[in-house]
Parts: sequence; structure tokens; C-alpha cells
Amino acid sequence: MPETLVPVSDFSPAKARLSELMTAVFHGHQPQLVSRHHGKEQMLLVRPDDLVAMLADRVLRVEATYDAGEVTLAIPEMGLLGFGETFDEAADDLLEELRAYAVRFLEPRWPRGRDPALRPDAARAAARPAPRVQDDRRPPDERVSEPPSRTPTWDEIEAFLAIDGWREVRSGGHVFFEKVLPSAEILRSHRSHAGSKTMSQGRFGAILAHQLKVSRAEFWEALRSRRPVRRPSPAVEPPPPSIPVWVAEVLEKELRLSPEEIGRLAPDEARRMAEEAWSKPRARSAEEVDG
Repeated sequence: MPETLVPVSDFSPAKARLSELMTAVFHGHQPQLVSRHHGKEQMLLVRPDDLVAMLADRVLRVEATYDAGEVTLAIPEMGLLGFGETFDEAADDLLEELRAYAVRFLEPRWPRGRDPALRPDAARAAARPAPRVQDDRRPPDERVSEPPSRTPTWDEIEAFLAIDGWREVRSGGHVFFEKVLPSAEILRSHRSHAGSKTMSQGRFGAILAHQLKVSRAEFWEALRSRRPVRRPSPAVEPPPPSIPVWVAEVLEKELRLSPEEIGRLAPDEARRMAEEAWSKPRARSAEEVDG
């Protein structure tokens, strides 16, 4: 077994001395690694507040894309997106996405043969008709990739997910989907209940780059052919132009720029304006003056 800084106990001895291990973890602040099947399966025992301390300096990178009056917030490393017409709307949507991610991550995993997809509610969902997709009646040899100005409706996003083998895992204010790749990477996506509504190029680009992990051509070809995309994709869509979330907040909340105005700024220009705003002396509030 590879050397580790954390004490390792085999599963059977750990069961026999569980009280001792818990004392070491809780009172001694010493995490413990429990292993079985020659190290193929492992779990970490750690005191909750110690775990919080370990993650205290962990900062999520959040990027904002403004395009055509739409705001899309992204956490690239987690593949999570929040949608809105303002910064606050997108932030609220992203928080809901984070909560759903946490619930899904922490919920019990189903044993083999008891996959949630086999439950009656999931079976009924799978039996529903697929969303309508704009028909392409051209002969196969005349069909071409959709032009850059073409963006899908939310119904077409959902149709792609069905064709590509994604599974609905939760329904509420949003519909959430997951797809497990052969590499064991889990892709996640969700859509708002606005079926026939289209989206901006920036939002579509963020969905392709951070969640679907395919190119525009692969997306449209899947809808046309009704066949899933081959994985891994050789040409995943590059992320759209974006700005750090703190820049977006300064521009919208302090400089009072509209999403349309922010969308017309180049990322470097947006950052420069935010830095200049922060570098200026701030007027003291009435509470600060009275204090």
C-alpha cells in the first residue's frame, strides 16, 4: 500500500477498534483512512470542523458571461451554470444549482440493480414523448452544420440530452440531468422551464464548454442524426469570453451598468473599469459618519 501521512487501518481491525478510532479522530484531530480489498476501496474518517478548516482556503472560481442581455455565471471546475437576465438572478440560479449538486453528491449511492433510473417515477419520465426538434427536411447530402447565428431552444437542449443518454435526476424549479462518461467523469446540466425560448451565443457556448463537453457541430449533428456524441469529444467548444464574478458585481452594482452595456465590453476593458472603480476613494456612509 502506498505511504500516506494519514494513519491507515484495514477494515476488519477498524471495526473491532471503532471506538478507539473515533476518539483519535474527534479528540485527537487525527484523520484515519480505512481500507479493504487490498486498498482498492478506502474511506476517510475526519472530524467535521477539521474538514471545514481544511477547505477554508478553497475558493471557487466563478466567471460571468454577458451576451444579448443575458447573464450566465459559471463554476468551470464543477461544470455548474447559473442563468438570469441580471447578475442577482444568475447568482440565485447558481446557488440553487450548487445546493442540488451538494444534495446529489451526499445522497446514498444505489447498489447495483437498484439504480434510481429504474424507479417508477423515472420510468414514467423516460416514457414521456421527446421534445419537438426543428425538422430538417433537406436530403442528407445537402445538410450542413447550423450557422454561427443559430442557437437552440431549451427544448432542443433537452432533446440533445435525451439523445446523448443523459438521465433526469431531479425535478423542481429546474430539471437536472447527469451523464456518466466511460472515464467515470460525471457531466451535469439543467434547463429552465422555457421550452421554446432560444438563448444567446454566449450562454449556448457556456453550456457546450462547461456542461455538455461537445462542439457546436457535434451538438447539431446529434439532433439531426438522433445518435449520441462519441466520447471523448475531439473538439470541445472553447468557453465564451467571460469576466471574473467580482468584476461583474462592480460593474452592475457600483457602476450601474446594464447587462447589455457590460456585454459590449471586452473582458480586459471590463476588468480595467472595475479596478479603477475600486481604486477611487469611497464616500463614507451615514452610519460610518455617525459612528
